[in-house]
Amino acid sequence: MNKEWSELNKTTQAKIKKEESFNSGIETLLTLRKDLMKQIIEFKNTLSDTEFSATPFINAERLP
Repeated sequence: MNKEWSELNKTTQAKIKKEESFNSGIETLLTLRKDLMKQIIEFKNTLSDTEFSATPFINAERLP
């Protein structure tokens, strides 16, 4: 997660905790979701199926 996404996440969390800013928090959450989905789609279009499906954890056991 980059700095911009991290800030959007913090903003969302703060807004959804308060009744008066809840709806604004949902809008911020939808913005974050849209940005993340654009990034995932870019990865999907750029990487091979094997690369895209690879385990994202550096120390994870690899299955045969």
